[in-house]
Formats: sequence, structure tokens, C-alpha cells
Amino acid sequence: MKMPTDSRLLYMKPALAICFIVVGLLVGGARPEMSNLLKMPYDKLAHFTAYSLITLLLWFSFSGRNNYFAAVSVSVLIAMSDEIYQLFLPGREADPIDFVSDLTAIGLTGLCLYRYQAIRQ
Repeated sequence: MKMPTDSRLLYMKPALAICFIVVGLLVGGARPEMSNLLKMPYDKLAHFTAYSLITLLLWFSFSGRNNYFAAVSVSVLIAMSDEIYQLFLPGREADPIDFVSDLTAIGLTGLCLYRYQAIRQ
């Protein structure tokens, strides 16, 4: 088995961090008491922060010219999966406003990454 080079390892670290974040959200979010952990508007701020971080880490994980597009696309899929998953959890519900908060974070972070990439090239 070939060991990853330093540059490949650099892309793997953010991907591993994303895995831990997503698993933490899914497993921790499955507990009914988690729905009342943060009250409005702090829960939306938590969603915004989490999905900004996920988008940023995904951007670091992908290499290439359009890695911001890949990061945004995968982040949207994770956000959709999270809300759909909550439909099936007892004591939890899918909240469209949470999804809007997620999409806002993903969109703004994606826009910042796009601008950063354009300036850098």
C-alpha cells in the first residue's frame, strides 16, 4: 500500500474533520433533548457557523480550479440530509428556517471562497 504524500495528506485532514463534525451532528442531534439546547436566534447562529465551517473544510479537501463549487454542492447535500434525517427522529423536526440558515452560510462562504480563488489566480 502506498503511503499518502504530504500534499495528499494535507487534503485528507480537513475531510477527516468534516467526517467527525457530520457524525457528531447526526449522532448528537438524534437525542430529543438536543432540540431545546439553543433557543432562537442562537440555534440559527449555530447552524450558520457549522455549515460555514463544513463548506470551508470541504474547500480545503478538494483540489482544482472549481473546488468552491464542489464544496458548496457537497455542503448543500449534507444540509439536506441533516434536515431529512430529523424528520425520522422522535422528538425532533425538520425546520425550514434551519435549512435557510444552512444555505445562507453555505452561499456566503462559497461566495467568499470564489472571490478569494479569483484574486489568488
